[in-house]
Amino acid sequence: NADVKAAADADAKAIADENAKAIADAKANVNANIKKNTPKNSTKNKKKADAGNASNDQLDTPTETIVPSSQWKSNCNRPGHCDGSTNSYNCNRSTQNSCLLSGHNTNDDQCGLLGTPDNGWLVLTLADVTEGIIMVKFHTWKTETQVGGDRMLEEDRALGEGEALPDNFEFDFAIDGKIVTWNKLEFIKQWHPVERMVQVFVLLDDVHFVSNGKNGKKNAVKDVELAMRLRGGGLLDLTHVYWA
Repeated sequence: NADVKAAADADAKAIADENAKAIADAKANVNANIKKNTPKNSTKNKKKADAGNASNDQLDTPTETIVPSSQWKSNCNRPGHCDGSTNSYNCNRSTQNSCLLSGHNTNDDQCGLLGTPDNGWLVLTLADVTEGIIMVKFHTWKTETQVGGDRMLEEDRALGEGEALPDNFEFDFAIDGKIVTWNKLEFIKQWHPVERMVQVFVLLDDVHFVSNGKNGKKNAVKDVELAMRLRGGGLLDLTHVYWA
């Protein structure tokens, strides 16, 4: 009985070894056929594509023509004239208010250019870019009912995701025609809270964007086209554009 059992075990092991070898040979043949029928540059292209999709910091190849729109509107319908200087004294000056600082341009009016998915591309020319830095400041707490520019209380400034940043929100920006898209999650991820109620987004931070001159001396300057639009849903209030 012991001899019979030993012989049976030996036969079973031999069969198992043969099956394992057959499976290994089959896998090797499949891999060989795949390698034979795959173009030599496909792996390289795949790695390149994966690298390009790994981060929205990489500017994509243009896929459409950017048509400027004039539908982005100022949300400031205030009287007076503001010359943009730090000592301007007649921004929104009201005869009903005796305060000498009434209407000063530091009075937190928080005006900007309002854009929705229906407004198309806002196109700006940024002159004399040298350091490859472009940033924008948005108010994301604006809603359709606040377009008139009325000053809001602190408790009214909470991010209204249902209106300002719905789930289908998409933000496109293009630098010299190369388009990058941020969905809602990516947009929030790129949010830099510089200080209270200040939302800054870095669109470009590339020291090599403007090429250096000879001997490492920086002498290159260029004008850059910056375009922005919304898709899907939502609303943004653009207040500042910074570049260097």
